[in-house]
Amino acid sequence: MKLDLDPRAKIAILVSFNILALTFDQLRNLVCLTILSGSFYLLSRPNLERLKMTLLIILPPVWGITLLQALFYQEWPRTVLAVIIPPEMPVIGWLTGGVYLYYQGFLYGLKQSLRLVSVMLLGLAIAWTTSESKLLRILRGTLSNQKLSVGVSIAVKSLHIITNEVKTVRIVLILSKFNLLNPKNIAKLVIPLIAQVIRRSYTLTLALLSKGFNPERRVKSNITKLKVIDKIVITSSLGIALSLGILKLLALLFLLDILYIPEFRDLYWWVINNI
Repeated sequence: MKLDLDPRAKIAILVSFNILALTFDQLRNLVCLTILSGSFYLLSRPNLERLKMTLLIILPPVWGITLLQALFYQEWPRTVLAVIIPPEMPVIGWLTGGVYLYYQGFLYGLKQSLRLVSVMLLGLAIAWTTSESKLLRILRGTLSNQKLSVGVSIAVKSLHIITNEVKTVRIVLILSKFNLLNPKNIAKLVIPLIAQVIRRSYTLTLALLSKGFNPERRVKSNITKLKVIDKIVITSSLGIALSLGILKLLALLFLLDILYIPEFRDLYWWVINNI
């Protein structure tokens, strides 16, 4: 089984997951969101190379965020899991007062990592199951401004070309023994790329005009209609995500003493304890 949905439905699901990842604070909710995102990822049938790429993308930030939060957690209470640098150690121990691994910091870092993982897994699944041409056709049909739609199409198609050019210029600078941390050398990296983008844009503009492209002309949209399942997915995913997001926002406004609605008193505590 694959993710056989309209690109608009897939984008709606991704937006909903982003909203939910920011909305949820309870660890169990973030775990459920990540499991659901992982299910979509598995439905995309990633091959071995994509699995390796996914691990390479996800593991370093997850490990870094979790470890940093566990080491530098400042809230109370704090439960020490391990002593990294004892306070009795000469120089470093005296300067830092000791470095500890905290249980609460580990949980907090894990929660922040799950926000990232849930969105990234779903984003990769959508990227690997949606063809570039189909996505661009949907964007052109959705955008009413023809100039903007053409600009988006060219930008997406040129992204891999610009990426390869960045790698090429960087390799040339490294072989020339340039220090890439020097601001002047960074300018030497960026200026040729900007010049190349301007040159390519000028060439594409001439090519479009020579083929009779008129940015002011109205083009009838040939976008396909949404299926019933796609409409259900879009309305339900966005509806649930926006509803929970609004409830969480109202609870935060209540906690910050900015907005209090007496009729929502029980709802506030339910949101705080369950979302």
